[in-house]
Amino acid sequence: MKKIASLILSVFMLSSITACTMFPSNTSGGGGNSQQSSMVGSTDCKLVDNGASQYKLVLKDNPTFNEECGAWEIEELFKEATSVTLETVYESEVTYSPDAKLIILGNTNFTDKSGVKVNKIPHDGFTLKTIDSNLFILGEDAGVLYGAYEFLAQTLGYEYYISGVYQLDKGVKDLYLPNLDYSDAPDFATRADGWGLGEMRTRTEGIHDPFIYPGNPLHNTFDWLPKSEYQGEHSDWYSTGGDQLCYTARGNESELAVMRETVLEKFKEEVENYFDQGFYDKNVISFTQQDNTHWCTCSACSSVINAKGNASSATVIQFLNPIAQDLQEWVATAYPGKEVSIIFFAYNATEQAPSNIVMADNLYVWMALPSADYLRSIHASANAAHKQKLSAWAELSRKLYVWGYDTNFVEY
Repeated sequence: MKKIASLILSVFMLSSITACTMFPSNTSGGGGNSQQSSMVGSTDCKLVDNGASQYKLVLKDNPTFNEECGAWEIEELFKEATSVTLETVYESEVTYSPDAKLIILGNTNFTDKSGVKVNKIPHDGFTLKTIDSNLFILGEDAGVLYGAYEFLAQTLGYEYYISGVYQLDKGVKDLYLPNLDYSDAPDFATRADGWGLGEMRTRTEGIHDPFIYPGNPLHNTFDWLPKSEYQGEHSDWYSTGGDQLCYTARGNESELAVMRETVLEKFKEEVENYFDQGFYDKNVISFTQQDNTHWCTCSACSSVINAKGNASSATVIQFLNPIAQDLQEWVATAYPGKEVSIIFFAYNATEQAPSNIVMADNLYVWMALPSADYLRSIHASANAAHKQKLSAWAELSRKLYVWGYDTNFVEY
């Protein structure tokens, strides 16, 4: 029974995070309201005509990984349904015209033909729009991937359930291009697909996609400040038990300053690594504590914890606040118009939000409550203490990340 319950929970969690909210059409000049209908009949253009197709998939010349995934998924699933392989080309290889028969993914040089302003599409949202014989699948990065799945849903009945289990029409020999003017955005942006890393058919991003990190995306403070590299000269940077950082540097102000400067420079280096290659979607720095229940018990840490509502998380916030502020100023100068945030875990020793503290505007918390009852609502009495923690953090953090614990680690 436990295995059955776990499977049901997994399906529920994957379903619940895909709940979506319509957003108003952003077609310039008025256009139709995308909330009225997901599809208004079909055009006279055939996507598949007697087992053949003249359509091509079009990517911008320098697509993101998720945009490429969108094209791969359409190509693979379209072939499975119709036995037709659509050719994938780049924008510089084709000429746009009303009768070009193109499926255009992402913000290309042809986007203005659609009348859609891509920068108005919410994060992870997408717009599907048919113009003459062409279809635009528009969004930014992962939004294009989700738009690709919606296109397959509208045309070939595609629906994903769980790894290896999905619905798809088969043996399709004739198929008309739908007349689409449809926009969609998720209630929960930057969704990740649990522990199934690399699984692309969950309508969610991979768990690593938005993060900047040095070695591991999670539990990585020792990847940012390896003990093998720093402990010899900077022993105060590590907790009394040696299995976490000491975020006060044992009260040594000069060591704390060097520790912060070292972390800030490493953050800048990693941001440059991605931004200089044009990977601006990598804009969340993961600085997350080691995977254990321990915390530093030095007098400096204890003093901060006691002064901030008996919350160990206060030491992390006080350490990262000036780093986050300095990072924001540097990004504004080095990469005008771009933003970078930092996230840390509220997990085990740091679950409780502190009092009498303010978090930097670009410093966010990632809530992880392993002892909550995930078979029940957060409003259930069994989860009252966890709801209180969640609510307290929501008051402090301008953006809230949540680790949902939908993975079965026990009843394999």
